[in-house]
Amino acid sequence: VDIEIAFPCLLTMQSTNDEVEMNKRLLQKRQTRDLLLKAAKKCFIENGFLNTPANKIAVEAGVAHGTLFSHFKNKDTLILEIIDFEMNEIGETIQELIKQAEDVEDILRGYLNLIIREEAFFAVLAKEKPFYSIELRRKLIFRESVIRSYFFDKISEENSHLSDEEITASLNWLFAIINYYLANRELFASGKSVIKKFENSIIKTFKKIIISEEVNENS
Repeated sequence: VDIEIAFPCLLTMQSTNDEVEMNKRLLQKRQTRDLLLKAAKKCFIENGFLNTPANKIAVEAGVAHGTLFSHFKNKDTLILEIIDFEMNEIGETIQELIKQAEDVEDILRGYLNLIIREEAFFAVLAKEKPFYSIELRRKLIFRESVIRSYFFDKISEENSHLSDEEITASLNWLFAIINYYLANRELFASGKSVIKKFENSIIKTFKKIIISEEVNENS
């Protein structure tokens, strides 16, 4: 007698058990991956990306050393995934701000507040970025360009008289000054938020740059 015909319920139960077991393994794998990302971020903030060996991340996460590289190809891949998470969150928030904000100042203030929330991480990134590999720096620049594009579109919408080059120049200043303060956080605001300290100054100067370009355009 064909077992598939005689006992169809047994095959259904086996299939269900296999699916449950597979889902359990996938869940465990996802949980381990999230644990590694959380541990890596903590280590990067405390010691810097460059000074954090892979085994330290594994110890922090409470897993075997080899487990780290079964989830991530190398440390560059690991930090990019952390950055992608942060940037995606920022991007989604900025898109919501654009819908609600009255002007660029509202969006910029919201963006700075997002950086303040994860300032310790972004400060390490700004400080160490010049020493990263060319490939990693290229990938970081690309991810930053996505955020810049949101500002570019909003400024262009509000200031049709400004050329693309002028808007780009103003954004170059904005992101450069933010990175400068972040990279020198301990010098300007040891133990405190450097972006919060200079928030109003950054916004005021950025607005002046845009206005100055408008004046130059009309003169």
